[in-house]
Amino acid sequence: MTLNAENAIKHIAQLKNDFRLLGLSSGVDLIAKEAMYHKTCYKSYVRGYEDVMPSPIPSTSACASDVSQAEGYSIEHRFASENPAASVTDIKTAQSQALSHVYNYVQQNIMQQGCVERMTMLRERYQLHVQENAPNCFDPNFRTSSLKQRLVTHFGEW
Repeated sequence: MTLNAENAIKHIAQLKNDFRLLGLSSGVDLIAKEAMYHKTCYKSYVRGYEDVMPSPIPSTSACASDVSQAEGYSIEHRFASENPAASVTDIKTAQSQALSHVYNYVQQNIMQQGCVERMTMLRERYQLHVQENAPNCFDPNFRTSSLKQRLVTHFGEW
């Protein structure tokens, strides 16, 4: 699922007053949840609402992984260009420290003690660490799916 598809589905669900879908998708990062849809089902759901669908998100506002893949930019380069107060080195350091903080938390509390926590809560923990330790490097658009990808890369499919 793309960010544009997620926004379109949520927007049209609101227009249709589709409370079932709103209940399932409200406050949920559908990309991180790896939500899937059949192309024909998606087309059927949005049919008749094409003229009121949210406009596509330009690549500069898309999630960092989309930008880095589409334009060859790293996450740090994209954010540094949006936030001139932060250098690429500062951003990499802040991200590395925040990821280490989350990795340690996952290792101690989830893997060793068997606690369960939502990915969104881990994202908030990551965001809070960056905000407290390097506020000029804080990226409010950091996606849960990006953190999930990094956790899977670090720990593997556990």
